[in-house]
Amino acid sequence: MSSRRARTRRCPKSLRHWSAIALSGCRLSQNGKVVGIVSRSKLIQALASSKPAADSRRESDRTIRLELLNRLGQQQWTDFGSRNVIVEDGVVHLWGLVGSESERKALIALAQAVPGVSDVADEMIPAY
Repeated sequence: MSSRRARTRRCPKSLRHWSAIALSGCRLSQNGKVVGIVSRSKLIQALASSKPAADSRRESDRTIRLELLNRLGQQQWTDFGSRNVIVEDGVVHLWGLVGSESERKALIALAQAVPGVSDVADEMIPAY
């Protein structure tokens, strides 16, 4: 019984500690009482079935892209197509041909003005 007691630990608060305990196969306790065992397979199952944290980021990227496309559609001075706008982790990537240096600068400024944009990657090619 002493070997069981030696493996019993208090419940840590962070996921990292929970994961370490689960991967080592140790028993979990709360207030000195064993409340369960987390096996490796149960931990993997829980992690695999949980919704990725990146979903909210992807939704935010989608919102940024739609807002930028809406703003681009209202501009008479450019025909910069929607296929040329990619947003990843808040960074707007502008791809494609631009007709002038002033159009390039205006497109970058337009993208920077969209709420949620952290940076603009200029991947545009001059056609002038």
